[in-house]
Amino acid sequence: KPDYENPADANRDNVYEVAVRASDGTTYADRMVRVTVSGVDEAPAVMGRDSFNYAENGKGSVATFTADDPEGSTSITWDLLASTAADPAGIDADVDSADSDHFDISKDGVLTFDIGGDNDAGDASVAPDFEAPRGTGPVSSTNTNTYKVVVAASDGTETGYHEVTVKVTNMNEPGKMTWTVDHDDDGTADTPKLVQFDVDTTLVASATDGDLPGTGTAKNVEASNTNVSNITWRWYRGGTLIDGENTNSYTTKTNDAGSRIRVVATYQVGGSTTRETASLTSDYSVLPNRIGDNKLKFDPDDIDLSVAEGDEGATVGTVTATGNHGAVNYELVAGGDAANFDIDQKTGQITTAVDLDFEANAGTAANCATTQNECTVTVRATDASGSATAATAGTNIFVDATVTIEITNVDEKPTFSSTDPAIGMTTVEVDEGETDLDATTPANVTYRATDEDGLNVNLTLTGPDAARFTRNNAGVLSFRAKPDYENPADANRDNVYEVTVRASDGTTYAERMVRVAVAGVNEAPTIIAGGLVVAGPTSISLEENTPATTAVATYRAAGPDAASARWTLSGDDAGDFMLSSNSGNSVELSFRTSPNYERAADADTNNVYEVTVTANDGTNTAERAVTVTVTDVEEQDPTNEYDANNDGEIEESEVRAAIRDFLINQTIAEDVVRAVIRLYFGL
Repeated sequence: KPDYENPADANRDNVYEVAVRASDGTTYADRMVRVTVSGVDEAPAVMGRDSFNYAENGKGSVATFTADDPEGSTSITWDLLASTAADPAGIDADVDSADSDHFDISKDGVLTFDIGGDNDAGDASVAPDFEAPRGTGPVSSTNTNTYKVVVAASDGTETGYHEVTVKVTNMNEPGKMTWTVDHDDDGTADTPKLVQFDVDTTLVASATDGDLPGTGTAKNVEASNTNVSNITWRWYRGGTLIDGENTNSYTTKTNDAGSRIRVVATYQVGGSTTRETASLTSDYSVLPNRIGDNKLKFDPDDIDLSVAEGDEGATVGTVTATGNHGAVNYELVAGGDAANFDIDQKTGQITTAVDLDFEANAGTAANCATTQNECTVTVRATDASGSATAATAGTNIFVDATVTIEITNVDEKPTFSSTDPAIGMTTVEVDEGETDLDATTPANVTYRATDEDGLNVNLTLTGPDAARFTRNNAGVLSFRAKPDYENPADANRDNVYEVTVRASDGTTYAERMVRVAVAGVNEAPTIIAGGLVVAGPTSISLEENTPATTAVATYRAAGPDAASARWTLSGDDAGDFMLSSNSGNSVELSFRTSPNYERAADADTNNVYEVTVTANDGTNTAERAVTVTVTDVEEQDPTNEYDANNDGEIEESEVRAAIRDFLINQTIAEDVVRAVIRLYFGL
């Protein structure tokens, strides 16, 4: 089968030539056949294994996939085939991708588990659990630990698919312990934010084990769970066993002060003879009962901090309270702008809980509730051990601080219009000889961009084939000269031109890449009777300020001796142009200096330049009359930049500033610039 991307014909142009010869043994007749192979957009091939084992409770990636696009696309979009989607060829979506809701795939092709969401009634994402399988469809008693998903890779037009099976394997999981704290021994848990307590506090411990089947209470280590047997409880003061304490409840004593408390539960799961263990040790030593007044305080209690706009999780700063009885717990009091921030309960470090936006209006989720960019939160510091007096037993001692957080501005990248073609857009297909990029969607390839910070945005073209394109004032991208399929002018000569539109605010920038595939058109043959022909555009339109290094157009000689052709320029405006070479079968015509619409340099100063390109092969001469029209581009009025008073007049100081900027922009050495300014302007 012929492969357009890897042509196998003699001159690698995808046009295969063969002669059919009919012979009677003495004479013969030939018929030549030319077969042109055209390109077909093919789906990317997804590469990676199709079966994986994944240990339960893991939070890392399952696998990384790559894709090979036959057309050489530099941008692949990854997705997972939904179980409800229409079936691609050879795939049964509701079976082969039944567990798509349990996975995510990144923009780089990294597949990860995402247990939670649609099939779990909105629960937060958790790691896969062997004892609570959710594979193959919605949660039910028939679920298994085998998950099926289909990875999809798109080049913008075609999509390639890869079926994947992931098997979750079992791990021996240690038990986990928690406890609640009853400060005042009234039978009700006080659940302080930090696990610290004083003498006469009742602790109630509970344990769970990951190897128990099911979810929720079914995993508790307790006598009512038929999957658990031979439960024992032990309590320790530091490393010393406390005699007589063999239940899951314990009340601290006077001699516990200064020691950490530890609880250990041992048990058997199912019919196993192996004893499992769950344990927990207090974060802090037991405190003696408070003596004297509470001295918890913030100093000062009005605090100013700041944070740059950006992604959630950014560090704002740390607030600190001091006291005289044990650890201090920090929390944000509900109200104000508390929802926009988090605080570490042990350290008092404040971080952002949302993506803050300096430009957002006050009252929006990304800014402050009342005053734009000035958020206010109340931080509460709590004495985690509770009160010392019987009159207020069970209540925590706390103080509050008011924290003002300023959101500062960050220079952000310009944003392309939402209607502009996206990154990795569908390759635009253009017939040779056409300059307009008429894609099916959108109708034209147009780019516009704005800046959130209100800065001016400048759009430029970069990339290997940028010199072949132009962009008009409306943002529409087009070829400078008509492309020729038989004589590709892109960087790697594959008739796929690559250009990147860059939007810059002077500091940061954003980019969009465009790929333009030129298709061949069946053209009428040119009859050459031993002569010479010059081919190339005769009428060209070009924006002013185009770099002189940018080719205006390419001209080619055709004929028996075209390879030895010598090239010259003539005409009224020949002096404004130059050729890339004076010999060979093709040359590029360029301006010697960048054309300026306001200072037309052509013979009749109407911005229409006329030049004749001539080729001579030693015997024959051929000419091509060329007209190049330079068009106007809206530019900033240079007087406006320095008219500080905005009165239409330029003062002496403003003239000096303009000249100083001019010298600096010419990249003259700084010491020379300073010398010139001192000598002539006394600055």
